[in-house]
Amino acid sequence: MRGAAIATVLSRALAGLYGVYLLFEGKKGIKLRAKNLVPDFEVQKKIIKLGTPSAAEQSIIALGMTFLMGIVSEFGTLAVAAYGIGNRILSVVMMPMRGLSMATTTMVGQTMGADNADRAEKIAWTSVGLTFGLMTALILITQFFPAQIISVFNNNPEVVKIGVAFLKIVGLSFGFLGVRIVIGGSFRGAGNTVAAMVLAVVALWGFRVPLARLLSEYFQFGTSGIWWGMFLSNFLSAIIGAVWFKRGKWKEEKAI
Repeated sequence: MRGAAIATVLSRALAGLYGVYLLFEGKKGIKLRAKNLVPDFEVQKKIIKLGTPSAAEQSIIALGMTFLMGIVSEFGTLAVAAYGIGNRILSVVMMPMRGLSMATTTMVGQTMGADNADRAEKIAWTSVGLTFGLMTALILITQFFPAQIISVFNNNPEVVKIGVAFLKIVGLSFGFLGVRIVIGGSFRGAGNTVAAMVLAVVALWGFRVPLARLLSEYFQFGTSGIWWGMFLSNFLSAIIGAVWFKRGKWKEEKAI
């Protein structure tokens, strides 16, 4: 564990130093000079205004995931193991979602900066469709080969059984999860970081955590109730996000 921790710190430090080097080298589109490091309080104020909701969003999500882990832990160590494996797989699945979301944020931001809100909306919906299609294709893998995927990480029959249920249920919502993430990225690109934060908070605290508790304990669905809570939260938050974005009020708002 100590070695892994040291390796993590060193890898991040080296990556950070290399990133700073690239910024000063200026061959990747941005070139910094010493004079650029002089504090500009007006710019900092704008950065804080835009960044605070996103920072709060990440903290609230982390807290919610901790609560969700607490619900899972009530069903024993095998459930925790299966949930951990499922989350690792989910984190891999989310990589292309987040990549597309980041690209959408950049493109929407550039287009909004050029005062072309209609094109920004077109970019957002194109990304939503692309993400939903890609993630829906991954559903086939989770539905046809769930046991094989879980077995790569753990061969315990009970863990595999719980993990298969996770993939079969939560996997059905990959497309909707992708939609919600890309919509959130689109809001950020338009400068409406508060909307992105609210959407993420509603998904986790409005739907996922309460539904997971309700379905697993009150309706006695066990761990499957938690997985269905995750499915419903992804589905409902995607619908809410799409409707919210479609209303188009973000086109009229100036971020800074």
